[in-house]
Amino acid sequence: MSKEKQKPRSATTGKSPLWNLLPRLSLPIKGKGLIIFFLVLMALIALGYGGFQLYTAQQTEEAGVILVDVAGAVQSPGVYELPEDSRVQDALDLAGGLTPDADESTINRAAVLEDGARVFIPTRPAVTTEDTNTPSDTPSVDSDTGMVNINTADVYVLQTLPGIGPVIAERIINYRAVHGPFTRIEDLQNVEGIGPGILEKIRSLIEL
Repeated sequence: MSKEKQKPRSATTGKSPLWNLLPRLSLPIKGKGLIIFFLVLMALIALGYGGFQLYTAQQTEEAGVILVDVAGAVQSPGVYELPEDSRVQDALDLAGGLTPDADESTINRAAVLEDGARVFIPTRPAVTTEDTNTPSDTPSVDSDTGMVNINTADVYVLQTLPGIGPVIAERIINYRAVHGPFTRIEDLQNVEGIGPGILEKIRSLIEL
């Protein structure tokens, strides 16, 4: 019997069928590798973008809440959570409103609150017969020295100080409403419009 001629072994014999198909594809192996790399890269970018979007949403949600300390003449003093850009009135509502002896003349209910702010509401000073008969002898002006108390003076009394007009006087009232009473004379410089020059002009005329 004649023996059949053995067919030459292909160089790809013994390798996977997938490998045998590669030459039939139109792209070279290097090109296929680039495509695979590109697809993997796109998948990683998509995953990273999704994670970034989730992180941004969480950050936005956390940034939308502020904590404010409400103290003084309110029904329920304490620390309250409020939405960002809330007003002083919103904080007062959460605190149950003002007490009967609250001094409303010092409050700017429309002032915008910041995270960590303190809203302090002072009480009205007791009015005596002498105070009623002599308007200049109010708690905002020392009856002996004539010095203005920057923690109790209203906008009209503050405007008696040199360099303090109605706008800056209102800013002082707003600062007290948000941050509480001044603890140092120098803290007046935290009020917009009051610099070292104005402070030196009024230093000898004011007190805490």
